[in-house]
Amino acid sequence: MVFYKQYNDNSSTNSYIELMAEKNLHPIRVVAKRSGLTAHTIRAWEKRYGAIEPQRSETKRRLYSDEDIQKLILLRLATEAGYRIGEIAGYSSEKLRDLLKDVAHTIPETIDSETLEVENLEASSYLEKSLNAILNFDNDKLENNLNEAMIDLGELAMIEKFLIPLLHKIGDLWEKGTIRTAQEHMASAVIRTFVGNMLSSHIQKGNAPHITVTTPAGQAHENGALVAAAIAASDGWNVTYLGPNLTAEEIAGASRKKSSQVIALSMVYPHDDPRINAELQKIRKFVGNEVKIIVGGAAADSYSQTISEINAIYEEKMSNLRTVLREIRKN
Repeated sequence: MVFYKQYNDNSSTNSYIELMAEKNLHPIRVVAKRSGLTAHTIRAWEKRYGAIEPQRSETKRRLYSDEDIQKLILLRLATEAGYRIGEIAGYSSEKLRDLLKDVAHTIPETIDSETLEVENLEASSYLEKSLNAILNFDNDKLENNLNEAMIDLGELAMIEKFLIPLLHKIGDLWEKGTIRTAQEHMASAVIRTFVGNMLSSHIQKGNAPHITVTTPAGQAHENGALVAAAIAASDGWNVTYLGPNLTAEEIAGASRKKSSQVIALSMVYPHDDPRINAELQKIRKFVGNEVKIIVGGAAADSYSQTISEINAIYEEKMSNLRTVLREIRKN
């Protein structure tokens, strides 16, 4: 009974919230989402290896700084590259970045603006700085650069003139081997958090149409879907973003629950997954012909026959998505 009273004490709760706001700290559920680690793993790395030392509220709840999150992302990438957590837990973020550079020894040191072929000069500087932050495993600089671009360019221009070209360039460089999988994963973690925050800032409107956004089963790359969700939200749609790699049953179930007028699917990699055609057919069967299905992404063209068979809209360019959504809304 004492624990119940303490946990529900308003003064303790207020103190917890004030501490988070004053020092820009985050509860473990937020840290897990941003770092790509489970809460269990975060606690284990803290307790067994002293990887990080979170602050504590009056009720002993863990609170983590942005620096803690940055280090956890770097630790995750290093363990994915084969390093043992017990050996690297005490490394600083700077040392972890150097370690990851050693793993990615074939990458260039910098990418200059002349190689980017970006039409919009205003966005090219942000693109250059973002790519170099990715090359250097500097997730903090990448996050700051995304925020600066949002302030400088505004939401619509930031998405279409900077974020979409950035995602295309990351994909191109990854496929060519210019950046390594660890760098692509780091960039994805930062972009996922950034776009997620952007989505949460949009208030759901009762009279607005609804769109469900995700990737089909087997499609684990979610950045395209995240940006599609951001585009829809910025254009006045109510958006449910489901994350990546969902079965047709899960997608259809969520769409029905939300009475979605549109389902948007991003498919980036692989281009030859034998499951995709059947999954697309099932989505159409489950949601009926009234729901519009939009399919895009680098791998979508590989499934063009099925996309046509289910009467879905194939949109090759993410930059055209806003136009497609406005046409649907008018009709």
